Amino acid sequence: MRAAPSLAYSSLASSAVAAPAATAALGAGRLLHSAAALRSSSSAAAAVAAAPAAESAAPSVNYIVAPAFGAENTTPYKFMYLKGVKTDGRTKRFYDSVRLEEVDTPRGREVAVLLDGRYVVTHHDQLLSCPNAGVALGVAFEFDAQGDFIRPVSMPMTEMVVTALDQALVDRERFIGHFRSAMHTDSVLLRVSAPSGLVTQQRRQWDPLLVWFRHRYDCALQTTLEIESPVQSAETIAAQQRLLHCLNGWQLAALDQLCTVTKSFVISWAVLAERLTVAQAFEAARLEENWQMRAYGKVEGIYGHGIDMEFVRMNIAAAKTLFNLLQDGQNKPEELETNKPQAKQ
Repeated sequence: MRAAPSLAYSSLASSAVAAPAATAALGAGRLLHSAAALRSSSSAAAAVAAAPAAESAAPSVNYIVAPAFGAENTTPYKFMYLKGVKTDGRTKRFYDSVRLEEVDTPRGREVAVLLDGRYVVTHHDQLLSCPNAGVALGVAFEFDAQGDFIRPVSMPMTEMVVTALDQALVDRERFIGHFRSAMHTDSVLLRVSAPSGLVTQQRRQWDPLLVWFRHRYDCALQTTLEIESPVQSAETIAAQQRLLHCLNGWQLAALDQLCTVTKSFVISWAVLAERLTVAQAFEAARLEENWQMRAYGKVEGIYGHGIDMEFVRMNIAAAKTLFNLLQDGQNKPEELETNKPQAKQ
């Protein structure tokens, strides 16, 4: 029986982690790390919440540099396909080792993930490669952490990378178009008139976000007490589209993951812009559920509140971690406001 450690994305989501300068490995399901393996661009390296592995443990994830997909290499490649992996966790683990290799792609030099020496292919026949070694290590950690069965629900970093490769990087404009409805169905805009306790919590946690969003991006969002979603103005949609065009395909995939689990474009963007921490975003996204739990009690068990709470928290932290790992490129959080229109006089 394999031991499947949990990766503490929340510890990585607070700082940008650059590519490793030396070999990093997962041995016996635990991270062999050093200061040279994981570095923070602003502070000390953040480590995953796993016990240090014994020195004798054989590493199963190795970071190496090898030209694999260059035109000069005529070696026949072997592939593993993700199409057959079931989303319900019933697919048995079909690999033993995980390795990373630098490869040439149409986008430039990237880092590919290999399972038992075979390149991984996504659902839409894209090579599973990452923009830098930091992101690739995150994906490799998720593959190596699987037990006897593969549980895609426990692999948020891999899901975002696959979304980028299969969708956001293939047709960026179409992918951006999917966010249009998010401005009309944002949970932060859907308010209640009773009970008074919930009304107070909505005003206390959500109103400051709307004020921040309006002042920072000159974008006023309409709230509603009705069942129907509020219709936002053409100017508001245009402002949202300008923000989305600030992001590359990898960053859009992280934003898409955030919007899915928080049900809010405003909360998601606040996470990327560092207006909200992971913990604050979790509380804002689950405001109504948390209020109901405090009022009526928490449901325990496999179908209780706990599973959904951890799923939301994990995905928010993983998306923020991915965004941090991409910060060595363009559009850092502090630069996301540079494309806002000038405030009206």
